[in-house]
Amino acid sequence: MTFIVLLGWFSAAYAQTITIEGRVLDASNRQPVPFAGVGIVGKSVGTVANEQGRFVLKLGQQYASEVLIFNCMGFESYQIPVKAALQSGPLEIRLNVNAIRLQEVVVKPINPTEIIYRAVALIPENYDRNPGIIEGFYRESVKEAQTNQYFAFSEGVIQLYKSGIDTNVPDQARMIKGRKKELPTAIVTAQHDTCPIPRITNGPYLGYFLDVVRARDFPLYDPEAYTFEYEGVQSMGTVLLYKISFQNKPVARRSFNQRSGAYKGTLYIETESLAVVKADYELSAEALRQYQMQYPGIRLNRRKYIINYTPFEGKWYLHDARVSNDFQYEYYAWPKGARPKKAPKNIEVGVGLSNRMAFVTTHINNRNVQQFATDEILRIDASFTEQTMNFEDDFWKDFNIIEEEEN
Repeated sequence: MTFIVLLGWFSAAYAQTITIEGRVLDASNRQPVPFAGVGIVGKSVGTVANEQGRFVLKLGQQYASEVLIFNCMGFESYQIPVKAALQSGPLEIRLNVNAIRLQEVVVKPINPTEIIYRAVALIPENYDRNPGIIEGFYRESVKEAQTNQYFAFSEGVIQLYKSGIDTNVPDQARMIKGRKKELPTAIVTAQHDTCPIPRITNGPYLGYFLDVVRARDFPLYDPEAYTFEYEGVQSMGTVLLYKISFQNKPVARRSFNQRSGAYKGTLYIETESLAVVKADYELSAEALRQYQMQYPGIRLNRRKYIINYTPFEGKWYLHDARVSNDFQYEYYAWPKGARPKKAPKNIEVGVGLSNRMAFVTTHINNRNVQQFATDEILRIDASFTEQTMNFEDDFWKDFNIIEEEEN
């Protein structure tokens, strides 16, 4: 199979910036490939395509002689020199599905739980023991599902100080640049009930909370609380990955620290190094019920997570993290003051809301790293919107961001 690159595009709007944009498509059906990784071979600079496959990558002039690479789970990787990408209009990258030839995969009995234990034991080898700083772009939004109207939208560039993988030093976050749209903070339902927009986002520390190889409440660190099933082999470019699904055990059989939060989903683990490369998971039905008890009036129907890691200089680093929340605000059917004293409240489902959060690493610095100054560090419970500023023309200039979706 071959990849087809139809066009390329260059902009010199900013003297020191090369800008490459385009779309990533499935070669078999011309459909978008969501969240494909876009970067420079062997370098720490990059971004990710949006859900519609659209991307914009901004590079310094020092990368003009380098090679672009496009990666996505289940597809063959594609590479093209930056110079070739700058010769004509927008890029259209068509990725071929990576058909794994089974005769090339060693067939032997696989014990998924054993793989999990081994993967955890090798975390200090596969991830950096030294501190590093990752710079990334973050976006969060809340909108009404039925009308597609936004009620919250903010985005920014943040830096995360990541301590060594086997230390107990906490991560830190600081804001580089941010902005938010001035939007309503509440929804008025057809029953004239006011629904406040819930503050459920992780904000600047999303790249900290969702770094699953460090998160002690994740199944990797409590395998006795979960059942694991081997689902075969998946590919990412030339890398083969074990696909292992997991699901929480009943409460009585789970460990103490997992009683209030349980997950189900899939882990992708490199067959050679046993590095965790991807986690695709969601809250279990039990965990959703726990949320309902904690936040009455908000019915969380689904919370889904997707985390990806990328190799750089022999180690794996957090590449991108996404969270999607689908929930509903519940209101009382009785008009205010009209419910008889002993009548049931008769809760009905009201407004459907959709919350999306996304983080992508755009640069990694693992040289001579220092912790942030005390006055720069954001509180771990900080709301992202509290840190951001107003929208302006050309706000991002030469920053790499995730392209906005087209409604």
